[in-house]
Amino acid sequence: MAEVARWELLWAWAIGAVGSMAYYTVVYFGFIGAGRESRDYILSHFWGKNGGGTLLKVTWYILVGGAIAGVFQLAETAFVPVQSFILGATWPSIVGQLLSGRQAGPSEGELRKWGITPETPRLEEEKAQQAARGAREFLRELGLPSHEAPPAPGQEEDTER
Repeated sequence: MAEVARWELLWAWAIGAVGSMAYYTVVYFGFIGAGRESRDYILSHFWGKNGGGTLLKVTWYILVGGAIAGVFQLAETAFVPVQSFILGATWPSIVGQLLSGRQAGPSEGELRKWGITPETPRLEEEKAQQAARGAREFLRELGLPSHEAPPAPGQEEDTER
């Protein structure tokens, strides 16, 4: 089993490196990005003082992409090549998010900007229950069966209407 894991790590590294090469290639040829300025900004990290790409920086980028894919493969029980490819292609943003703590999700302040508070799930549940009661009442008024399951304990229907 250990031999299989070693081969999977090697494959993860190789496929991750291919993903990194693919990303560099599509940026280099301008297939992605918001225009020439975006492309030049990304590629400026690879360029030397004379404006030409440096083989050492591109090679380092590709090697790190493969290594990141290999690290993520360590936690997996099955080898998924596309995962290694995607990790190789997107490793700068993934590592940046992990190191900055942004993987934890939006802050409470950001959620409040959108009107989401700790009470929101309870309020949404109450709205859904009220809408369901209204729909059942409407069906009764029409003389149609509501086809409802019995209410869950603690959520008995209001029968005073």
